[in-house]
Amino acid sequence: MKKTAILLSVLIIILTISCKKEYRFYGFDVKKTITLEIPAQTQEFDIESSVELYIEKLFEDKGTSADLVEEITIEDVIIEGKDYDIIDTIALYISAEGLSKIPLADSHDAEIDNNIFDETYEAKLKVTDEKMDDYVKASSIKINSVGKLIFPAAQNETIEINLRFRVLTYVK
Repeated sequence: MKKTAILLSVLIIILTISCKKEYRFYGFDVKKTITLEIPAQTQEFDIESSVELYIEKLFEDKGTSADLVEEITIEDVIIEGKDYDIIDTIALYISAEGLSKIPLADSHDAEIDNNIFDETYEAKLKVTDEKMDDYVKASSIKINSVGKLIFPAAQNETIEINLRFRVLTYVK
C-alpha cells in the first residue's frame, strides 16, 4: 500500500513536470520592400507608403504571439539599384494608427557600396535605436519618406527600399 502511494505520488510529479510548457527564446526577421515613385521634375519629395505586415499570421507560423514578444528593432534599411545615387538626402519615419510618427532611418553617415564588377549598388541607411514593438505589432504601418534629389528628376524615378525588422520573442 505504501509502495502504491509512493508510485502514485511519483507519477503525479512526473505528469505535472512533463505537462509544464517550456518557452525558448527565438529571433526572426520581418522583411518588407517599399517602392517610391518620384515624379519627373521633382527635386524634393515627401511620400507616404502603407505597409501591411500580416504580423499575427507570422507570429502564428513561428509558434509565438504578440504577448510573448520581448523586443522588435529595425536592423537594416537598404536602398538598392543603380538609381539610388540621385538621392542627396533621405529620412524615413514610421507611424501606425494611434501611435506617433518617429524616425526610422536616414542617409546621414550612410554606408555606400558601388560595386561596378557585379553591378550591385546599395546604400545602407543609419537606423534608429528606437524600439519598434508597438509599430510592428500593428496590422498596418505607414512609412513616410522625406528627401531631396541631387537635381530634379528628368523622368519618373522608382526607388526600392528594403526594411528588415528583428523580432526577439519566446516560442512554445
